[in-house]
Amino acid sequence: MPLKLIHTADVHLGARLKYLGDKANEHRVTIEKTFQKVIAKAIDLKADVFVVAGDLFDNPFPDKRYIDLVINELNKLLANDIYVVIVPGNHDRLAAGSVYLSDSFNITNPKFKLFSSKEFEQWVIPELELTIHAKGLYEQKSKQSQLTGLKKNDSKYNVAVVHGSVDIIAEPDNYPIFQKDIQSLDFNYLALGDWHSSLKVDSGNTTAWYSGSPEVISV
Repeated sequence: MPLKLIHTADVHLGARLKYLGDKANEHRVTIEKTFQKVIAKAIDLKADVFVVAGDLFDNPFPDKRYIDLVINELNKLLANDIYVVIVPGNHDRLAAGSVYLSDSFNITNPKFKLFSSKEFEQWVIPELELTIHAKGLYEQKSKQSQLTGLKKNDSKYNVAVVHGSVDIIAEPDNYPIFQKDIQSLDFNYLALGDWHSSLKVDSGNTTAWYSGSPEVISV
């Protein structure tokens, strides 16, 4: 059976949206509702895996209402036997005392994985013949190439989840990802986060996409 994977990123729950002025709160609610629709769509499609490639929250210390919302929605996926992968981005990074490192974000289901290592780790899911490769971000800015240390294994499906900037227009100066490195991976899929529009990256044998933000979060 083919693997059915839902990939989202850059939801930015709790974003300030200063450019919207008095309309900011209204749009924050829209972002919440859209995230809920993404969850519902994954359940409707009977996805195998749900992946968030960074910046689910707009900052490392979101309000409790957003934490409760996320836990409630992710538990819906888990209740439907959908594996859930969360990768912290540079906005919701793993800062000391931040959301993913606090007791308030507590999901113990074996089908849930929060990637918190600074180096790539592998989550092998034998039931799906799948290995997820990812790492968490601890700093807001970094010039280290994001694909360093990424290696596939002998699973039928190898999927990497990476948050960073591909050299699409110019050489990136924050969490860089280089297309030449993607082309040498030979993975089944590379789930990218950080770019706020949907975009397929020219990547040789590896299918690589930015999902983009589900809702507009900046001008």
